[in-house]
Amino acid sequence: TTEIYTLSLHDALPIWEMALLLALLQSQGRLLTADQLADRVYGWMDGVESNALTVHIHNLRRKLDSRIVETVRGGGYRLGAPL
Repeated sequence: TTEIYTLSLHDALPIWEMALLLALLQSQGRLLTADQLADRVYGWMDGVESNALTVHIHNLRRKLDSRIVETVRGGGYRLGAPL
C-alpha cells in the first residue's frame, strides 16, 4: 500500500526531500510554480538558498526515478511517473 511504501521511504529520504515528495503527491498532478512548491516545502523559513528546491528535486530524481518530478518549462513542476 502507499502507507507502507511511504514508511519505507522515510528512512531513505531526508526531511526536505520527503516534504517535496509529499507536496507533489498532495497536488495530485497539478502544476506548481517553483514559488508555490518552495512555499509548501520550506514554509515560513527564512534564509533558504535560492537553489535549494532545484537541488532537492535533483536528489529525488536520483534516488527514486528520473521521471518522478516533471519539469514544465516556464511553468513549474508536477508529479511525473507513478510511484
